[in-house]
Amino acid sequence: HVTPRLEHMSKAAIADAAAPVEEEGAGRVVEVKFVTSIEEPRWRVAPTPFSLPARLSRFGLSEAVNHLLEAQQQEEVEGEQKKGKMLAFDFLINGEYMQTSLEQHLQERGITMDEGTIEVEYVFSLPPPQPDPPLTHDDWVSCVDSTDKWIITGCYDQGVRVWGENGACLCVKRGAHTLPACPVKSVVITATAKDGTGFDFMTSSKDRLIKQWRFSANAGAEPTITQLATLKGHEGSVDSVDVSPDGKKICSASWDTTLKLWTTMVSQQTATAEPAGDGKNPKKKRKVEGASVIKDALVTMQGHSQPVSCVRWPTTEQIISGGYDFTLRLWDVQTGANSSTIATSKAVSCLDYSVASGLVASGHPDRVVRLWDPRAPGVAAVRTLQHKQWVSGVAWQPDSPHVLASCGHDKLVQLWDTRSSAPLQVIKAHADRALCVAWRRPDGKVLLSGGADGKLKRYRFASAASSGAGKRTTS
Repeated sequence: HVTPRLEHMSKAAIADAAAPVEEEGAGRVVEVKFVTSIEEPRWRVAPTPFSLPARLSRFGLSEAVNHLLEAQQQEEVEGEQKKGKMLAFDFLINGEYMQTSLEQHLQERGITMDEGTIEVEYVFSLPPPQPDPPLTHDDWVSCVDSTDKWIITGCYDQGVRVWGENGACLCVKRGAHTLPACPVKSVVITATAKDGTGFDFMTSSKDRLIKQWRFSANAGAEPTITQLATLKGHEGSVDSVDVSPDGKKICSASWDTTLKLWTTMVSQQTATAEPAGDGKNPKKKRKVEGASVIKDALVTMQGHSQPVSCVRWPTTEQIISGGYDFTLRLWDVQTGANSSTIATSKAVSCLDYSVASGLVASGHPDRVVRLWDPRAPGVAAVRTLQHKQWVSGVAWQPDSPHVLASCGHDKLVQLWDTRSSAPLQVIKAHADRALCVAWRRPDGKVLLSGGADGKLKRYRFASAASSGAGKRTTS
């Protein structure tokens, strides 16, 4: 059959297609069919084959899709066009991002252009981030967590800080961990108040302790941070804690090579009282509350042979940990058993798990982010992504199977679509090492990164459809 040539393309797209080439193939065409997983009908073009110049790259293909959308008389798209904006798309062939022209992409993968119609998937480009003013700390920002209303940070000055959505510092708890040279290594929000007046959270440090806290911001009162309990049992620095999906337990990872499970409940039934002060009757217990509550671990999980640097609890059934023994380990929550082990070939400095895709991302001192599919037999990294120095943080965007953020000692925050080995965006975030990265929960519309420059950086992302033109950027 004869397929139509796409007519009336913009001057920019025509120029892209007509650029001079060294070979005689400048006028070659390829038959393509545009498809998309975008659910809204107004952004879907009819799956009709078209003959397009093989020289077209991402910009030219975006022009083509915009032209087709406009031709379908979608009023919302026409409104964007009248504002002088072009919707920016990225393109995939056989699930792999296009980084070059159609012709070069197909040639490099041994796909001949006369094999028939090439199916080209288009997705919204990730729009450039919009920075908010940084939040300044007295020392290195080591860890961060957030809700849609608050941000909480841990710092090398041994304190924690709660910030409002507008960037105001609402409360500071200095000396959260009091031993010398014991920075706050990890912080995680475990529950939020139903009336929206605060939240509970955990911190951990090199002092071998985990502490449970409550932030309260009641109307008409000064915001406060109150200690609820101390969790004792580790024999080494506790570098990472994460909360179960139901918020009822946490898991801690320590330099003593173990992981431990703890309850988040605070009650006389789950707390061990400190001995009475008279010292005459060690069995006598005094009534305790607040900071005096001492919790013991529910379960200790053993398997790592070197310090455990990071842990995530993504599902009710499974925990994932990474360590300096060059392994990622999966744990059965019910039995506490090490159900599976992935050899990583390098020490693991950070990890995150995507519930949407089932992939694990791990960061390493060798400047590499590695992606793993723990469901695959004979597990090997499915893709590697590059930093320039030690990778210190990775974070999947909530609900996205593909978008990943990473940070490193190269001072950079990089955004990836994991179907590509090239970053979507490179953000020159910090004046010193970037130490942690996280997305605002639960919407993933704000990216947070903390650094050795004492700054917490915030980057907002508009929805791709409303952001207009976009491109891969270095900012």
